[in-house]
Amino acid sequence: IIKMKKTLLLLYVSLCLCAFVAKAQSTYDVFTYTEPKGYKKETQKDFISFTKTDSKAGIYCIISLYAQTTSSGDIVKDFEEDWANLVVKPFAVKDVPQKAAGDDLDGWKTYTGAANFEFNGGNSMVILTTAKNKNANVAIIVLTNSKDMLATDIDPFLSKLKLGKPKALIAK
Repeated sequence: IIKMKKTLLLLYVSLCLCAFVAKAQSTYDVFTYTEPKGYKKETQKDFISFTKTDSKAGIYCIISLYAQTTSSGDIVKDFEEDWANLVVKPFAVKDVPQKAAGDDLDGWKTYTGAANFEFNGGNSMVILTTAKNKNANVAIIVLTNSKDMLATDIDPFLSKLKLGKPKALIAK
């Protein structure tokens, strides 16, 4: 009976841990992520974003994950199109981004660029990462005016971010 109680207790603890781990992970399109604490989540048609503001300190951070679209077949071209459509148009970023090819992420090739821009009278930074897998393309955008949030919020979020297999896209 004692052995059976220990087995049942172990099974119960295992199920609780599984439920906790499953709840900690969320998905959007091909992304699997852990929701950042203290951020407000907003889902739009083509992206999901997480926003955190501290009006006393005058800082903010926005992390956006864009659903997959059809890739041009060239990661640099995909990045340039994403930069023009997702960064320049909505945020009026004028600076040319510092760009570099990144490490593969779960089989997706990545390309990242960053630039400074003026937002609400202050200096901000935008980071765009474009990822390509086969004929699919996704984008991750980070906007912030706080270098501290890079280490405390952004890096931990991105380090746990996973990309799944691309979904079949219907040609336009």
